[in-house]
Amino acid sequence: MTKQQVEALVCSYGWPCEEALQVMWCESGGKPWAIGRGVNYGLFQINQVHAYRIPEFWTAWMDPAKNTQWAHTLWARQGWKPWACRPY
Repeated sequence: MTKQQVEALVCSYGWPCEEALQVMWCESGGKPWAIGRGVNYGLFQINQVHAYRIPEFWTAWMDPAKNTQWAHTLWARQGWKPWACRPY
């Protein structure tokens, strides 16, 4: 995906677009294949502690659309709290 496609995907959800982009760029640098410290995965660096609630996580975490969907669901439940790069 191009930078513009990733940004359009992220902004297609009902969360603060600029904040979501800030989190995504800070967490993964826009790389869907990013693995952080061996426990955070994908575009939004979804932590493995959340994976048990997502049946297809381990087969689809590199899919930017899925990772963004899961991040939005997590954000809807907890705000930006789960991310180290959360907006202040």
